[in-house]
Amino acid sequence: MMLARKRFIVPILSLMFAAWGCVAEGPPPEECGVVVKATFRFDLNPFYVDMLTHDLASIRIHVFDSKTSLLTEVIKVNRDEITRGSKDIMLLPGRYTLVCWGSGSDDMIDGGHFAATRTNPATRSTLDNLVPGRTTLENFRMVLSCVPLSVGGGKSGDVEPRIGDFDDLFFAMADGVVVGGAEGVRRVDFNFQRNTSVFNITVRNLGAQRTQPKPDIFVVGQQESYLWSNELDPESRRVRFSSPVATRADQAYTTSIKVHRLEIKSHVERPVTLHIGDPITFEDLIGAIDVVGAIKTIYDTQEKIDRENEYNIVIRLSYKGNETPEIAISINGWEITDIGAVVDEN
Repeated sequence: MMLARKRFIVPILSLMFAAWGCVAEGPPPEECGVVVKATFRFDLNPFYVDMLTHDLASIRIHVFDSKTSLLTEVIKVNRDEITRGSKDIMLLPGRYTLVCWGSGSDDMIDGGHFAATRTNPATRSTLDNLVPGRTTLENFRMVLSCVPLSVGGGKSGDVEPRIGDFDDLFFAMADGVVVGGAEGVRRVDFNFQRNTSVFNITVRNLGAQRTQPKPDIFVVGQQESYLWSNELDPESRRVRFSSPVATRADQAYTTSIKVHRLEIKSHVERPVTLHIGDPITFEDLIGAIDVVGAIKTIYDTQEKIDRENEYNIVIRLSYKGNETPEIAISINGWEITDIGAVVDEN
C-alpha cells in the first residue's frame, strides 16, 4: 500500500515542480511561453497613418499552429493597446500563422462582422462558431453579418448587411512566425490594410427621363466572407449594399455606399456591379456598371486599389429623344474612356 502511495505521489510532485518552474520568480523557461511584442500600424497610405487609432476599437489575433493548421487561441487587443501601437503576447514555442482582424466596436459582432468556421462548403450559409482545436486555417472565415433581402432579388443579390452602416474592417497577417529556440522572434509587426471602401455616387441628368420616386442605387458583390488570406471566399453569397438616395436641384441623385474590399483578380468571375434601378419594377434603368473593371483602368494593381479608401463616382447621362442614353463615367476625377467595356447593356 505504501509503495502504491509513493508511485502516486511521485508524478504529482513532478507536475508540481514543473508548474513551479512556470510561476517562480525570474525569467520562465521557454516551454512555459515566450513573450512576443505585437505592433500595429497602417503604412499603406501616408495620408492615413493615424487611421488605426481613429477607426479601431479592437483587434483579434487568431493564432494558428502551422504544423496542424488548427486554431490554438484568439487574443484580443483593446483600444488602449491599439493607441499605444503594441501588445505583449505570450506564445508557446512553435511556428504560427497569425491572422488579425480589427473593427470599430469592442465586440466585433456589434459592428456587423463575426469570425466563423465554414463547416460545409457545399451549403454556403453553413457557418459555425470558432472552436480552438477544431477550427482550421482552411475553414476559418471572416464574415459580414447578413440577412435575406427585404426587396428585389435576382440581380439585386442574395442577402444584405444586417447593419446598414457596418464598421470598417481591417486586416493584417504574419505567416511562418517562429517562437522559441535560436530562430525565434521577439517581435511581430502587423501592417494593416482597410477592408472596406466607400463609393460616393452621383448620377446626373437621370431626372430628365423620370419623375418620382427616386431611383434605387445599389451595389452587388460576392463579398459576404473572406478566407484567412483576405481573399474572397468562393462560397460567399452576393451582398446587396445600399444607402438612402438624396436628390439635388440640378437633376442629380447622390448616395454613399460602403462595400467590402475590391479584388482585381476575381472581378471577372465575381464582379462588383453598380445598379441604378427602378424601385417599383426592380429593373435597371441603365446597364449594370462593372465597378472594379472601371476602377482598375485607373488603379491597375491591387496595392493601388487598397490604398484608396473612397471613390467619387460620377455618372452623366445624355439623351437624344427616346434613345438609350449615352453614358459618361468618371472616378476620382478620371474619365473612363471605354464605356462599353464596363457597362453591361444586356
